[in-house]
Parts: sequence; structure tokens; C-alpha cells
Amino acid sequence: MKFFHLERRFKVNVRALAAITVLILFQAIGTVADAQTTGGTTGQSSSSANGGSLGSGSSGETGYAGGDSDTINLASSEEITNSVLKQLERRAARCGQLKRVHRIDCLRQVFAQTAAMLGNRRDLADASGELRKLSNTLNGIVRRNRDRKTRKAKLGHTYNRAVKIDALEEAEKQAIAAIEETATKLLRSAGNSRNRKVPYTRIARAVNSTKKILRS
Repeated sequence: MKFFHLERRFKVNVRALAAITVLILFQAIGTVADAQTTGGTTGQSSSSANGGSLGSGSSGETGYAGGDSDTINLASSEEITNSVLKQLERRAARCGQLKRVHRIDCLRQVFAQTAAMLGNRRDLADASGELRKLSNTLNGIVRRNRDRKTRKAKLGHTYNRAVKIDALEEAEKQAIAAIEETATKLLRSAGNSRNRKVPYTRIARAVNSTKKILRS
């Protein structure tokens, strides 16, 4: 009987340990994504200070690596989606605290971070890819219209480039169009799969909602 009770207690402890491990993994993923973005923006600041150009191929701006697919698979698609959307909504809302000229670059970093958090799961790979493309598109908009006379705005651990005032309205229109296009692509990516429809629809809606930050 003692052996039976010990065995049951051991099984319960193993399950509890597994649940704790999943939560720790999510916290680690968010930390890595922030660190990658911080590293990238630090590289941008150094390049700008030395008179260098900010290329779209720069690892600091667009080189966000996904997480370990074997590790991330410990959690369900729903759990990942819930965690990622909370981060996306929270970080996008913070972009609204900045002046309008800095918000496009702020959202660019938010989408890159979100793509990194989605990792390399097969069921969410298309979403991650579309968000990376969106981040790159916003990066191009900022680069073409950048105001180098205006200092970057610091928000948390990131630095956000400014767009020229006289080009801001057109830049915002282009950014909003890119956001809407990405949301549409995400909805289409779900296809006829029931498993993909729910997370992709939720991600698409969250992405599309960020355009209000550029309109306020």
C-alpha cells in the first residue's frame, strides 16, 4: 500500500512539474524575443551614430529567429496563441504612448517580436512568416521616410525611429494598408482547417486592430 501511495504521489508531482515547465518556457520565449529586439535596436543606434545606413537586411532589424520547435511543442496551439496575443496587444498599446512620428517603427518591432514568439511550429508557421513580412514592410516605410534630425524615442528597452512630418500621413496610409493586407492573408492561411481557423482568426483580428494606433 505504501508503494501504491508513493507511486500516485510521484505521478501527481510529475504532472505538476510539467505544467510549471510549460509556464517557464513561455516566460523564457518572451524574454528572448525582447532581448533580440533590444540587440537589434542597439545595433541600429550604433550604425546611425557612425553615419551608417540602416539596411533592411540588417540582423538587428529583421533577423528574428524562432524558438526551438521541439521545446515549444510541449504547449498547445491555444496556449501559445493566448500568450502571444496578450504580448501583442500590450506592446502595441504602449506604442500609442509615443508621438505619431515614432509609432510606425514601434509597431514594426512589435510584429517582429510577435513573429519570434510564435516560433517554428508547423501550425503557426504561416502566421509567423506573415508577421515577419509585415515587420519588414513597415521597416521599409520608415527607412524611406525617416527623419534623421529627430531623435529616436525610447520605450522600454527599444528605440524607435521617427518619420518626417511632411511624409507622415502618406507613410501611415501605407502602414495601415500593409496591416490590413496581412490580416487578410492570415485569414486565408487558415484554409479549411478547423484547428487553424480559430488561432489564425484571432491573430488576424489582433493585428488588424493595431491600425487604430496610427489613426489616433
